[in-house]
Amino acid sequence: MVVHGRDERKGRDAVEELRAATGNGDVHLLLADLASLHSVRKGADEFRRRFGRIDVLIANAAASPGGVPKRRETTDGFEFFFGTNYLGHYLLVRLLLDLLLASAPSRIVVVGGRQMGAEFDFDDLQMEQNWKPFRAILQAKLGMFCMTRELTRRLTHTGITGNGSDALPRRGG
Repeated sequence: MVVHGRDERKGRDAVEELRAATGNGDVHLLLADLASLHSVRKGADEFRRRFGRIDVLIANAAASPGGVPKRRETTDGFEFFFGTNYLGHYLLVRLLLDLLLASAPSRIVVVGGRQMGAEFDFDDLQMEQNWKPFRAILQAKLGMFCMTRELTRRLTHTGITGNGSDALPRRGG
């Protein structure tokens, strides 16, 4: 089992807690920050070097709006929540998709689904004009929902099962 996190201390605590709770000493930490596409790429490369296969990829990490009073951007210049909660996951899944295919049967689990009232504003996708934290979170969740739907559609008959929120149909091999 590989635990991903951006904070080394919290990650090591989580690994130790999982080892103690499960009795499984084969739990590892992989550090990468989803708010940095460079860090995501490095993390995917490190995963390949260290582990080489994936049975289940769970896309669950997310930044929350607590204590974020104004719009900010990721290191890559994207609106923070959209960049972290959606684009970072999207890139990670795309970078590891070949390992999932090679490891089939495998599974992608995406946590976070379509939220009522969420919509993309394609004229202000980066929310430079109309940023609100809750709206930014909803847009990122909508991105995850759309990603899950499209992955589920594209991965039919590949040996990869896609699961996500909002009762998406189970597809795959």
